Amino acid sequence: MGSKRRVVMKDIAVKLGLHQSTVSLALRNHPRIPAETCEKVQCTARELGYVPDPMLSSLIAYRKEIGRTYGANVIAFVINLNDKSEYEASHVHRRQVEGARLRAAELGYKLEVFWFGRDYRDGASLEKVIRARGIRGVILGSLRKYPLRISMDWSSLSVVKIDLYPSELAFDTVVPNQLESIRLAMQHLNNDEPVRIGLAVSDRDEQQNRHLFTAGYYLGSMEMPADLAIPVYIFGSNEVPGSLVEKVARWASQHQLDVLMSNWNNLDAATERMERLNGRRCRFVSVDADERTMSWGGVCQLHDVIGRVAVDQLVSKLQTFRYGFSGHPATTMIDPVWVESDCADNEKGNRV
Repeated sequence: MGSKRRVVMKDIAVKLGLHQSTVSLALRNHPRIPAETCEKVQCTARELGYVPDPMLSSLIAYRKEIGRTYGANVIAFVINLNDKSEYEASHVHRRQVEGARLRAAELGYKLEVFWFGRDYRDGASLEKVIRARGIRGVILGSLRKYPLRISMDWSSLSVVKIDLYPSELAFDTVVPNQLESIRLAMQHLNNDEPVRIGLAVSDRDEQQNRHLFTAGYYLGSMEMPADLAIPVYIFGSNEVPGSLVEKVARWASQHQLDVLMSNWNNLDAATERMERLNGRRCRFVSVDADERTMSWGGVCQLHDVIGRVAVDQLVSKLQTFRYGFSGHPATTMIDPVWVESDCADNEKGNRV
């Protein structure tokens, strides 16, 4: 018994009396094709049982890649740090950009960083340059450090965010799974026997991350003895560093912590201060470890992978002419990994 012949674009074109190229563009919602025609073509495609040929789609995408203009070959990665030293000090921004740049190059694109707030004081000045360059793809990196409003006409741009903030920009988003970061850490730290684990996070991180850190902690606490559940310490994001370390140390000492978890890597100093206060050793575990804290064991949020996935999603949008805000924006969460300590008895405590 012979297999049923595959429905191709030519079949749709013949049925509707359209040119095959028009059908091809309409199936991808190309802006040159009227919305009514796109809807008619897509409806007919469903009726006929048309399914795109993935091999042919790849070939078309490749041909389009080699024929692009220079501007269309560029992906804009927007961040809002003040200078290069801040960028180098931030493992989050640096790894996201590095991962995105490598993936963009693999796909034939060039990634350029645009410094919003430093080189461009408002959305209008940034938009002017992006349009003049013919750039169609934008990745919005974290804009939370200096929360400036970025108001632009997004209707002709494909955009992916790498941060839940700002929430009013309804684009598809790629972010670390913060809830899983906490759950993963608590699972490893309680592997042998239950220990007293405390979590310290800033109010701004909690708000902008939709309270996923605390949600992860309270979910993890449900699997622990009730007397080991410690109230989360939420501190002001504008606290003076020295004062913050002292406050966290006293809180940790009050609750006799064995482990202090935080995404603020400088709070490792609070465990040293706690030991001076009461002689109790407490291990610091970062739930967003950088190069320094990684050696003590902790959670790696794979910011380079986040950058890579953002590029994959953006290129998919560019190749299918998906511009402007998403009607139903999707959030992709990248699960973190646990990194073991480099040594069994590290200087930040060895209770776990």
